[in-house]
Amino acid sequence: MPVFGGEFRFRYDGGNPLVMRGEATIDPTHTENTTIVNQNGSLAKVVANMPYKLECTFEDANGVDWDSIMLLSGVDCTVTEDHTGVVYTCTGGHFEGKPRVNRNNGEVSGLSFVARQFRKSAP
Repeated sequence: MPVFGGEFRFRYDGGNPLVMRGEATIDPTHTENTTIVNQNGSLAKVVANMPYKLECTFEDANGVDWDSIMLLSGVDCTVTEDHTGVVYTCTGGHFEGKPRVNRNNGEVSGLSFVARQFRKSAP
């Protein structure tokens, strides 16, 4: 039976681990396909290059310098699913978006980590 979820850990080059919150959503491909319908009814496929992307929320822990994190470039990150042993490695990336801190619960949203390369390793 497939197992998903559990505890996640997020680590990136040059910084302390970030505490993840909520859901983690991964775009595991670097292409996005759309379809055009021609006037004769035939179809054409349009392929756009996209970065690999990891969308997640974080905890606004003490000592996290969001300005410094947003200035990082060409860094690697690793996300580990502790319960499943699955490891996601993203290389040559950076954070995109704008961090938004909810002071009611300490959740930081609005960020994604985008990368040039992506690999999923299963145990």
